[in-house]
Amino acid sequence: MLDTIVGPIYRFGQMPRIAPQLTLTDVQTEALERICRAVTSPAAHVLRARIILLAAKGWPNDDIVHELNTNKMTVSKWRRRFAQSGMVGLQDAPRSGRPVRLSPKQLNCVLSEVTKPPASRSRWSCRSMARHAGISKSRVQQLWERNDLKPHQTRTFKVSHDPQFETKF
Repeated sequence: MLDTIVGPIYRFGQMPRIAPQLTLTDVQTEALERICRAVTSPAAHVLRARIILLAAKGWPNDDIVHELNTNKMTVSKWRRRFAQSGMVGLQDAPRSGRPVRLSPKQLNCVLSEVTKPPASRSRWSCRSMARHAGISKSRVQQLWERNDLKPHQTRTFKVSHDPQFETKF
């Protein structure tokens, strides 16, 4: 009975997965090689570029896995995404996450009013600005840090009482 079976036996009724053949244009090849050569390229981008370059040379996934010391899922993922979307497919997909819930009014309040402290205070603190804008203290800290705002540091010019100050200056 085993002699009558033609071809390989597949488990669970599945057909084997065949890696898509990749053909690169000269522009794509140059772009991928540039990513591999650049010292400022993130390691993940270099890995993706090397996977595609080896796949375009006709390497099977198993050989690419051993050459680049990665796993089959990574190789097949980037090979498939490149086959479907080209160079755009090598970019990170948008990730899920909590949407930003900061209104333009709140953002403007935190960024513009930082230079105008209330009359009762000499400067804003993160907590007082957070209460004023209606957002969290950590969000105020993030916004100030991203925009290089430091209300706790005062920048003043002290006038000297030296009678010869003007001539010295």
